Amino acid sequence: MNKVLLIIKREYLTRVRKKSFLIMTFLTPILVAGFYGLIAWLVINQNSSEKARQVAVYDPSGHWKDQLIPDEKVIFIHSNFDLKTLQEKTKKEEFDALVIFPEKEAVTEVKEIQILSSGQPGLGMVKSIEKKVENIQSEARMKMLNLTKEQIEKSKGNIKIRSSRIKDGNTEESNAGIQAMAGYISSLLIYVFILLYGVQVMRGVIEEKTNRIVEVLVSSVRPFQLMLGKIIGITLVALTQFSLWIILSIVNISFLGNSAGKMATSN
Repeated sequence: MNKVLLIIKREYLTRVRKKSFLIMTFLTPILVAGFYGLIAWLVINQNSSEKARQVAVYDPSGHWKDQLIPDEKVIFIHSNFDLKTLQEKTKKEEFDALVIFPEKEAVTEVKEIQILSSGQPGLGMVKSIEKKVENIQSEARMKMLNLTKEQIEKSKGNIKIRSSRIKDGNTEESNAGIQAMAGYISSLLIYVFILLYGVQVMRGVIEEKTNRIVEVLVSSVRPFQLMLGKIIGITLVALTQFSLWIILSIVNISFLGNSAGKMATSN
């Protein structure tokens, strides 16, 4: 047993003292935090600097003229130009986009509208237009059926499902979602653990075989003890690295949360 402990100690200390271990342990959380911090910074700056889009409306039926109300994201411009002229103006970027409604369909019957732009339309603008059109159509259908929003809300079901499991003749609450998430995270960690640290075991064996150290070791310990010590030692290295990653990630997340809050407040 003492020989196995010596092998564990050697494997652990040798790998923990390596520069590559120290660099990966402290650099990985910083890189991950920097990546997500960059995404948060881009989102905050985009939302703060994004100006309202000028959107032309082609509405030959005239049903949507008084329905589309501008907001901080989209300003609707109703004009008397024909479709070809509006397309040309949109192509020349006089408008950010052009919304084309059907000619003869009533508001309640519209199933598709078209958005044209000279470039790729922004997702926020498209979602804002889609939400407005859907709300207008829903209100028109409710008026046609003589229904109010309160009646619609009351007609919706509000049933809470509680899942339980039977254990030893008694019922207890079942957290299927939490269990599924825990299983997913555990399987991911097992995959990463095998991928990263299984390779280290293989490299250690290859290095000792190449340097002919294994012949000296096998002369004093059994192969089973050697392999057991290497596996346990590298496992302890992995647990150390994962523990440090968790601690550093918590620190980085709290720092990024405070920084993002200050940026959002200042903007």
